[in-house]
Amino acid sequence: MKDILIIVSTFNRRDLTGVTLDSIARCKSKASDVLILDDNSDQFPHEWICRWGWPVEKRCTQIGVGRAAMARYQRFVESEEQYRYMCAVDNDLIFGA
Repeated sequence: MKDILIIVSTFNRRDLTGVTLDSIARCKSKASDVLILDDNSDQFPHEWICRWGWPVEKRCTQIGVGRAAMARYQRFVESEEQYRYMCAVDNDLIFGA
């Protein structure tokens, strides 16, 4: 079991999403997993966001900020892996060393 689940919420903003995912790839601990929740982005193809190699769940409709936050929490609580911690981030955050 890994300790940390990093959940990244995305909606469009390809430039910022790419920077965020690149920074996670550089700084991610071996004790963490990443899950991308895409809120029905239409500015980049699904294949583009899959290139980082992490699981991507694409919603069929846009659900908004509050519901997206609840979805992140539910994914953490309902995960079969039972992570100890969750790090929920938006697609405009840069991780540093």
